[in-house]
Amino acid sequence: MAYFGGKWDMVVDTPLGEQHTYLELKAAGDVLTGVATDSFSGKQGELYNGKILGNEYSYEVDLTIMLGQLHFSIKGRMNSDGTLSGISTNKMGEFDFTAARR
Repeated sequence: MAYFGGKWDMVVDTPLGEQHTYLELKAAGDVLTGVATDSFSGKQGELYNGKILGNEYSYEVDLTIMLGQLHFSIKGRMNSDGTLSGISTNKMGEFDFTAARR
């Protein structure tokens, strides 16, 4: 099983350009928890419904970004090089992301 715990810099590709979110993840068995911090607003949101299944993971977070408060659903995987990638979904659509350890 991949280890997801630690600090990450997440970059989401959006129509407004790259949006950065800082993650501090904690993994305990198949449960993923932590905090997401928007790099622009500095606002934080607690992760919930976090799950780990092998190299794949998912979680939800409500976070205030430059466009206001949004609900995000995240689904991704750990790649062979130790980075994360996946899809971030909110009411504005689905967006690709990558993340690297900080």
